[in-house]
Amino acid sequence: LKINLSKYLKVSRWIRTLIVLLLVGAIFLLFFIDSVPPNHVGVVYNKFNTGNAIEEKVLSPGYRIINPISKSIYDISTYTHSLHLKPGTNKEGMPFDDTIVTQTRDGQWLTTQAEVQYRVLPEDAVFVFEQFMSNNRAVDDNLKEKMPPIIQRALESVTTKYDVVGALGAERGKMQAEIEQAVSKELAKYGITMQSFTLVD
Repeated sequence: LKINLSKYLKVSRWIRTLIVLLLVGAIFLLFFIDSVPPNHVGVVYNKFNTGNAIEEKVLSPGYRIINPISKSIYDISTYTHSLHLKPGTNKEGMPFDDTIVTQTRDGQWLTTQAEVQYRVLPEDAVFVFEQFMSNNRAVDDNLKEKMPPIIQRALESVTTKYDVVGALGAERGKMQAEIEQAVSKELAKYGITMQSFTLVD
């Protein structure tokens, strides 16, 4: 049995070259391909551009090639979130209380539990990123943590117009309508679109 050694070596070199190319391609895909998940948009941050680091155009969901050395993509969710402003437990099972406490016109303390539904529109994503960006936390998590004090300010701008008897009685419906408008307007300052606000009895 005769073996054509030169032909065998050529094929062997071709196979080694192909393996190297495949490995290089895999590394390229691993480091230079990034994705934006469904129901999100991507905000592009230029690491070395101090003048205008955040690109105005957001990225739609899908895969794309990006240089991770010079740019980062931050995902901003555009689906509806629910925020429960009442006692509960977090993911680690630790108790918390996000109940809002405000004052009334006659100086009484008013405890308010509420449920808020909100979302970030794609056209507002860059503005939201500028307000809530963080080096060590997702923008969505940072936003959700800072929303209770934002909402509290809106509530107190309304509850201080009512005495405690009216707030808990005959004027409750009117006060709730004003609170909804005030919360919606306050969240809009940060690029957040409120979809519903419900006081919990």
